[in-house]
Amino acid sequence: MAGSSNTTNTWLGVTSVIFAITSAVLIYLYSNGEDEDKGYLGGLVFNSSNTFAWHPFLMTLGMIMFSIIALESYSILPLTHFMQKIVHSVAHTCALICFAMGLYCVVYAHNSGPYANLYSMHSWLGLAAAVVYAKQYLLGFFFFLSGTQSNELRRAYLPSHLSIGLFALCLSLGAALAGITEMDACSYEVESPDTNPASHFQNDMNAACKILQGAGICMIVSVLLAFYTLIPAKHKVDSSDKESEDVKSNLISPTTLGIESPILASRS
Repeated sequence: MAGSSNTTNTWLGVTSVIFAITSAVLIYLYSNGEDEDKGYLGGLVFNSSNTFAWHPFLMTLGMIMFSIIALESYSILPLTHFMQKIVHSVAHTCALICFAMGLYCVVYAHNSGPYANLYSMHSWLGLAAAVVYAKQYLLGFFFFLSGTQSNELRRAYLPSHLSIGLFALCLSLGAALAGITEMDACSYEVESPDTNPASHFQNDMNAACKILQGAGICMIVSVLLAFYTLIPAKHKVDSSDKESEDVKSNLISPTTLGIESPILASRS
């Protein structure tokens, strides 16, 4: 049963990564589309005329794709623990770089407008996700890569490390979905009570809107699968810590030291 459960979690983890990559590809198509009349952002170009187009793509790479690859690296890669740690660290580093570049692009675009910064729930969720992610990255480096911490301290911090990572992923998903709802691609007019919303999918909803909705669905599925595969891992870490403490307490008990309790001796 344990082997079957591990196999299932591995394949679900792979599926989570596939959906995360798919969401990044869809956002790339949306950002790189040049026809703004159809809702696209005008293309990914290396000049100041359309800096904002880079923001959703880079943030999706960092907040969703690289984050989930990093989180799932220990579950899906048939490598040694050391190599899994390398992949985990590199993916988190790539995510943090994409975070920083994506935030720079949106601030630069807003200030060039000029438009307001930090005016919506999307803005605040994104900032919170970036702060928590950066904190998580620094603490992870301090505990697991710096070589300055003992094995006991690493083991004690590991459950919190995983919990904070899942919390950051939650914030990232919320920010990404809030960002999708702010895009103008999905706005269309109706002339009568909209009793059949599905009828607009074919004619009124443009291609960019369909891509955005598909990306959002892929993000949700990816994150839900990641939670499903990683929460049991956290319980496993917690239970192993409890077992370790139980073992330690047994090792130093009077019985294991060969010392007979005076109370038991008096009763015998």
